[in-house]
Formats: sequence, C-alpha cells, structure tokens
Amino acid sequence: MLLAANRILHDTADPDAWHSHDSGQLSLLRHGVLSIATDGGRFWLPPGHLVWIPPGVRHASHRHGLIDGISLRFAATVCVRLPACAQAIACDALPPAIMRRALDFAVPPLPREQRLLEVLLDELEQCPPLSLSLPLPQDRRARRVADALTEAPDDPRSRDDWAQWAGLSGRSLSRLFPEQTGLSFQAWRRRLRLLKSLEYLSAGQKVGVAAWRCGYDSPSAFIAAFRQAFGQTPTQLLGGYADAFSDNNGS
Repeated sequence: MLLAANRILHDTADPDAWHSHDSGQLSLLRHGVLSIATDGGRFWLPPGHLVWIPPGVRHASHRHGLIDGISLRFAATVCVRLPACAQAIACDALPPAIMRRALDFAVPPLPREQRLLEVLLDELEQCPPLSLSLPLPQDRRARRVADALTEAPDDPRSRDDWAQWAGLSGRSLSRLFPEQTGLSFQAWRRRLRLLKSLEYLSAGQKVGVAAWRCGYDSPSAFIAAFRQAFGQTPTQLLGGYADAFSDNNGS
C-alpha cells in the first residue's frame, strides 16, 4: 500500500519539469505554496491542506517560499478509490496527524500501521476539493492569452486587445472562455489575479506589493476581493494552519 513517506524541504523556487508517477502522491504543506499545472488547469496548495496526484497524471509544480511538508507515495492498486484527477483537498486534523506518523512507519508498514493508512484513505474519500483551482481553455489562441496573463497578471490590456494579440476577435475570446473554463474572460482573469497573489505573499512580499503585482490599486480593494472569492483574507488562508504539524510530533 504505502511505498514511501518523506519530508519535503525546499528553499528554491526552481520549477519541476512536466512529469508523471507510476504511484499516487499525497502531499501536505506546513510552509510555502505550491502551484501545480496539469493538462486541464492549475491549482494552488496553501499550508495545512493536501494535494493528490493520481498515478499517470502529467503535472508540473512550482514552489513559492520555503517549502516544508510531507509526501506519501501509494501503490497504484489502492489509488482507484481516490479521485482520478489531480486536486488540492481540504482536510481536518486527522489526515495530517496520520501523515506525520507515517514518516516513522516500517517498510513495509506493520499491521497496525496499515490500519492507520486505511483510516487515512477512508478520510480522503470524504474530503472535499479545495476551491483554489483555475481551469484553462483548450483552444490554442485562448490558451496563449491565459498563459500570458499567468506570467503577467497585472497586464491591464482589455479583452479586445488580448484577442487582437492572439489573432481572434473579442467576441470569439468572450465565447471561448466560458465554453472551455466555465468562467467569463473577466471572471477568469480576476480569479487568476487572486490566486497568483498567494505565490507572491508566500515568497515574503508585502500585501501592498502583491496587490499591485496582481493589478489592484490598493491593498484594501485586493483584500476585499480575496475575501469575497474565498471567504477569508490572504493572511488567514496562508497562516491559519500551523497546527497541521506539531513540533512535538516529528516535525
């Protein structure tokens, strides 16, 4: 069932190349933010939550800030009970507690350790996905716009300007985004800006700087938009999960 349990420690922002695994990968962060790209979109993982990458799913990760966490690898045979797509997962205190203990499990795990892993898998089946994701358009021209905005979320160009740059009409761009992402172009760009701010804040930038880099004129407008979208402020999202690890439990 459990192939490996490892501590994750990175202090560089070098991105991983596109790759996939033969095993399923479950990761938990204490510090930092991961942004993970898949063929269908991108999602962000803040501290205290989980990311699940099924076997065979092509992905690439970017690290933002000091990364400190845990990664478990599961045999493909047990992954069929978990989601078939890569996603960030919201969780309570139980999965992190079991993952901490798994760092000290025998290889292969002992029977009592196997039972804890079964509890972990049972919990994961019930955990909801975290709403920090952004689907990507599949049309080549719309995808070009999405990729450019991801690199420069503060770019103020209008929808029509972006459409002209990508070689299509503004009406076509307005049609493609909701058809292929479920979001209008403006809603997609707004969500991208808010999610990209997690990368800047995790790297230690001030709220005002992150807001400016994401196209907001003031920190207050940025914080209000973030709270409206995600139900909490950026500081609460990034700093509210220190108990996901305990210094008295192997971290």
